[in-house]
Amino acid sequence: MKISNVCAALAGACIVLPAWAGDAPATSKGVLGYLDPTTGAFRPARQAASAEPQAAAATAVTRYGVVEVTGTYYIHSATITGSTPIVCVATLSTYDYASEVDYSSIEEAASAKATVSGNKATCVVEIPYEWFLYSVTTDTVSVNVSVYAGLGTNTITGALAGSVRLSERGLPSIPVPADGATTLITYTLFL
Repeated sequence: MKISNVCAALAGACIVLPAWAGDAPATSKGVLGYLDPTTGAFRPARQAASAEPQAAAATAVTRYGVVEVTGTYYIHSATITGSTPIVCVATLSTYDYASEVDYSSIEEAASAKATVSGNKATCVVEIPYEWFLYSVTTDTVSVNVSVYAGLGTNTITGALAGSVRLSERGLPSIPVPADGATTLITYTLFL
């Protein structure tokens, strides 16, 4: 009797399997998944990520204002005198993400000549900006400064030449400033 049950089950499987294994019609709207044998609950399968880029749901926000970067330099180098020109450069940069596949790099820079008094120099660089940002609440702004002492001008090419001292560094990042704000940043260097 057991053998007849096995034969009947095998015969039934031979009839059902071809119908079950065939491709489902394109209009079929089922949920792929599996039945958890321990709980008896149906678990849907994870869907693969779409290969097509999604349109950005957010809209751009305009931010404009001024970032004022003030550097104080204490002069310790014997080659820098009161007549040595000192120029400072400030750079602001941010990466703004409109979506997972669309982002833009924004960079602003400006320079100014330092005022020298004894062994101390001060430089104020003002950087006006207008940015169109999609992720304004999560974006940050990187701040980098460079100080050049002893710059001269090559009379043939007009290029800057003869730097006695160079100092470059990154300052702590800041959040995107409020619209219309003047943001003050200060730092100190030794030359």
